Formats: sequence, C-alpha cells, structure tokens
Amino acid sequence: MFLAAKQTQEEDKATKRVDEALYYEARNKTKRLVRSGLMLCFIWLALILARLIPNVSLSFRILAAFVLMVAVLHQGLKQALIIFFASLLLSGIYPGFLLNLPYSIYFGPYVLFAFALNKHWKSKFAVGLRLLVGILLLLVLALIYGDSLLPAELKSKISDFYWPLLILVAAVGTAIFDYLLGLFSLMYGKYLAPQMDK
Repeated sequence: MFLAAKQTQEEDKATKRVDEALYYEARNKTKRLVRSGLMLCFIWLALILARLIPNVSLSFRILAAFVLMVAVLHQGLKQALIIFFASLLLSGIYPGFLLNLPYSIYFGPYVLFAFALNKHWKSKFAVGLRLLVGILLLLVLALIYGDSLLPAELKSKISDFYWPLLILVAAVGTAIFDYLLGLFSLMYGKYLAPQMDK
C-alpha cells in the first residue's frame, strides 16, 4: 500500500511537470505571436508615416528595416519572412505597394539576405556578397524609378558616366546601410534583447 501511494505521488509529480512544460510552451508561443504582431504593426506604421511625411520618408523606411532586423534576430528568419510578406500585403492595401518600392525591393530583402548570412557575418566573402546583392537591388530600384531619379538637364550633362556614378552611389549607400545594420544588431544584443527576453 505504501508503494502504491509512493507511485501515485510520483505520477502526480510527473503529470504536474508535464502540465508546467505545456503551459510554458503555450505561453512562449503566445509571446512570440504577440511580438510578431507588434513588429508587423511597427513596420506598417513606419511605411504609412513614410507616405504621410515625404521629407523624411527614407528615415521611416530604414526604421521599418531595423524593426524587420529585430524580427530576424529575435523571432528567427522564417518568422521574419512571414512578417515581411505580411507587411507587403498591408502596405499594398495602404499606402500602396508602388509607394513602398524602396522597402519592398531594397530595405526588406537586403535585411533578410544579410542576416541569412549571419553565421558568416565577419567573413570577407559574406561582406562582398552582401554588398554585391545590395548594389544589384539598388540598381533594380533605379531602373524602376528611371527618369524621376534626376532632373533631365542634370542627367544629360552626366550621361557619359551616369551608370558608373549610379553604381558607385549604390555601393556607398549599401556599405553605409550594412554598417548601420551591424551597429544596430550589436546595440540590440546589448540593450534590447535582455529586455525582450523578460
């Protein structure tokens, strides 16, 4: 009888441990879902503000990219991809997909690609590959925007070296953005990540 009572107590303890494990797993999934929703809202809000305040639209698009970077670092690449495509869908509803091409074609994809290479972040090959992809994405954006990038008079004056200049600007812009991403990821690891894990 004593053995039966002891066995019952052990079974109760095991059941309690399983219940606690299930509870914590469900709570973690809920927290991840809520955080993903908040990040999606922040990205959408930044894209809306980029439309409403055109003078600083670049800043808001960079902010959206930084929020996406936090999603990659904290939620993982798969969840960040879902957040990115959901943000494209929402920005297609408002303010409109065509108005957010810089985020859709350059900032968002570059962040996802850069952190997909996160294991090789300091390798020279990975840095070169990231810069090459960034330049190509910016050139695609330049082809889409076409003549609206520069006034016709200025473009005719620099027509001989327009594309080399554009490639140089794309390389410098990508290098600066890549540096800012690295800096922000360090700040995230030091200051934001401990707060988000609480």
